[in-house]
Amino acid sequence: MTVQEDEGAATALAAALDADPFYKALAVDCGHDAASRRERLARYFARSMAEGREVGRVDLAFGQGAAVWITSQDPSRLRTAREGKLADLARLLGPQGCANYRAMVDNMEKRLPPGIPEAAWYLSIMAVAPACQGRGIGAGLLAPALAEADAAGAACYLETFNPRSAPFYARLGFGVAGEAVEALTGAGYLVMVRPGGRG
Repeated sequence: MTVQEDEGAATALAAALDADPFYKALAVDCGHDAASRRERLARYFARSMAEGREVGRVDLAFGQGAAVWITSQDPSRLRTAREGKLADLARLLGPQGCANYRAMVDNMEKRLPPGIPEAAWYLSIMAVAPACQGRGIGAGLLAPALAEADAAGAACYLETFNPRSAPFYARLGFGVAGEAVEALTGAGYLVMVRPGGRG
């Protein structure tokens, strides 16, 4: 992938997820400046895609969206990737945004419902730019990873703060495994799981 393709995907993710409670809390250091918030979120998404390439996979729709997966089961690799990302977030997000990220990730990890296999693949980020939604791009973004997961017999899971996305994920085989409230934002979200062994 080229730098230009990554930048286009990061910008699309920022446009799509600008109002998401999780990402709004990451860009809190920007105040009410919408352009600065989106620019900061785009930098965060670019860094998250780098993490995905280290310990998972990233699928792009060329400036229209992206899907970022964490698939590695190697604790050392996962720890190194997370530590590297955290080291960059204070610079990328600002002090409060970085603190919010740490708190929210900790909150959500503690609230994962039981029964998600330890080796499950995690769909960390997936979105399509608003102007491009409703054209099958999202399903196309997820198809390669889901086919690979099926071939490997791997379960998949995700978290979404947008309940309107649940039917989309249900069509791809995900079911609601739990509901929770993220403590920092007070926002509700769904945890959805796609069983393994579908291949």
